[in-house]
Amino acid sequence: MASLMCCNVQTKREDRWTNLASVPHINATRSGFLLKSPEKVSHAKTINEDNEQQQRLSHLKDFCQRRQKNHNNKTLKFGDSFIYNDKKKFVYCRIPKVACTTWKKVVLYTLGIVDTHPVNTSLNTLYSYRMPYMKDFKNDTQRIKYMQDNYFSFMLSRHPFDRLFSVYRNKFQNPVVKRASFLHYFGPIILKVTGKNLNTHSKKIRHGIEYYDITFEEFLTFLTMGGYDADDHWTPQTSLCQICKYEFDFIGRFEHLSLDSNKIFKLIQTDINFSISHDYKQKTTDVLKDVYSKIPRTLLLKVYQVYKYDFDAFGYHPNEYFHFL
Repeated sequence: MASLMCCNVQTKREDRWTNLASVPHINATRSGFLLKSPEKVSHAKTINEDNEQQQRLSHLKDFCQRRQKNHNNKTLKFGDSFIYNDKKKFVYCRIPKVACTTWKKVVLYTLGIVDTHPVNTSLNTLYSYRMPYMKDFKNDTQRIKYMQDNYFSFMLSRHPFDRLFSVYRNKFQNPVVKRASFLHYFGPIILKVTGKNLNTHSKKIRHGIEYYDITFEEFLTFLTMGGYDADDHWTPQTSLCQICKYEFDFIGRFEHLSLDSNKIFKLIQTDINFSISHDYKQKTTDVLKDVYSKIPRTLLLKVYQVYKYDFDAFGYHPNEYFHFL
């Protein structure tokens, strides 16, 4: 994949929304380190009885076996994606734009940091705490191995095209005031990488500030020109969770968020329960069909190639919203 030619976009901004050095750190103690997790066997039995879950795990296993040569020599690296919970003994791989804000609130609740239901936890409260990341134990191989062997691990996936438009809509099309800095930072970079003239490109006013008006097509073009891993919000899901290096016990889907989350809640034995909504899929499908029908087929093919592993690993069809293959 081509490298970005300007502005070292590859360098991740470690603290995008808050200065974590200045806020309380969740007590990442080793309180459960020496205790064998008795729930692990029970988790496996429950999941084995879930046919849909078994199909997802089997599909992922087949995907990894087919690409074994590409992953054997790669070392597992823990960034900001892997979050652990000693109290409930689970490891959660968070993927931006796949309900990660909701699930980080769940982490706070299940750790006993907050006593409000995750749905009612404010963003200000959420961003007041630093998540307990597995990367904090990157030099403690024994600790990491114990968590891999004994902690219930899960992640949630999302259709790549759905996720990309969600990122665009939230970060570029109509960002909330506290997230407008994202558009201010990446707007000029996207235009430079895609060869646009910053002096003549159209602009828009958001929250009283002028920004470049980045189109969805420009954003997608940027991804195919090396920008696909410039930020975690659109980095491929398979890369963030290193799905062929870390063995997950449960693979949830954003498309069945409430149902799959409730299954996880039962497995980790928490009193949270999400109401099931049946409105999501049709509304989202209609919007995405309209959006992607306006994108050139040649560009869609390039985007598909960039995120092909995400489609293959989690069983998503590229023609879900627009037939171009």
